[in-house]
Amino acid sequence: MKKIKVICISIILIILVFGINYVKGSSYSFNITAASEAKKGDTVTISIIGTGLTGRVNLTATNATLNVDRVWVENNTQTVNAKITGFPVKITATPDNLTDKEYNIVKVNGKTITINEKKEVVNDDNKNTGNNSNIDKNTNNNSANNNTQKLPATNKNNTNKEKVQNIVEVNREEEATPQFGMNSLMLNAIKENGEKQEISYSPTFNIDTYEYSCDVSSDVKDIEVLTDAGEYNEYVKVEKPDTLSLGENIIKITMNKDDLSLTYTIKVNKVQEVDETSKTVENQNISESRSEKILSFTVLQFIGIILAICIIEGVLLKMPWKKLFRKRNKDIDED
Repeated sequence: MKKIKVICISIILIILVFGINYVKGSSYSFNITAASEAKKGDTVTISIIGTGLTGRVNLTATNATLNVDRVWVENNTQTVNAKITGFPVKITATPDNLTDKEYNIVKVNGKTITINEKKEVVNDDNKNTGNNSNIDKNTNNNSANNNTQKLPATNKNNTNKEKVQNIVEVNREEEATPQFGMNSLMLNAIKENGEKQEISYSPTFNIDTYEYSCDVSSDVKDIEVLTDAGEYNEYVKVEKPDTLSLGENIIKITMNKDDLSLTYTIKVNKVQEVDETSKTVENQNISESRSEKILSFTVLQFIGIILAICIIEGVLLKMPWKKLFRKRNKDIDED
């Protein structure tokens, strides 16, 4: 009887000690988000969220151009720019050996989002206004014809000439003068092997927006700047560094014509990529340190459990079990 109780208590202690160690875990989650709708040519921001996770995430896109094809998350949110080239757009984020806070490799499924084309809403009021304008024009034309018919025959030719001259002058005034500035901007990264790749920058280009920024990898040696200013192309001047250095590089696009002057600024951030070999060595060191930590902790646990079992067995064996059972049986018989 004594041995059965001692064994049961020992098993309970072992379950409690090891159970507490394994109950403690790290919560984690992985997700990817972006706007649900966009227009062709827009640049949208993709958010890769790795809560409680560390590691590399690979990215692929359909009908869109990404500024990078992979990111490194460390319990944070990383963003990627995607330029829309068609619809529907599908962006897929695939985790690559992510680990939790305890450096355990976590199996996380990839996530895919879809971006649909944003439809323009046609305002019915504009249609009605256009119809009213046509009615007004018809009314004016009828009035003009009636007035013309009432004029003497000798003045009809002069009146028609004046009308034609007035119409030509009005049309000339209504001709819109093109706005001074760039109509479009395109950036291409030229890598050391000569390969060209379009760069996504932010914010989306606008003729009245004068500051932009983008990130490029460490193997990019130059930036090709393509501009379109319409009839003002001859006034465009691009200033950029001969070679890109790590960190921030400034590209300036200036336009000067008479008393008009504009400057567009592009901040190019050249990022130093982490060497895959160093990452592997770092991960190995982390795994080794973790193994040593688990081993030392397990040994201490084992010693503690043995000591606890010895103490419990000593206490239980010294207890007067026979006297207690005899007394209990005696009390039962008396009852």
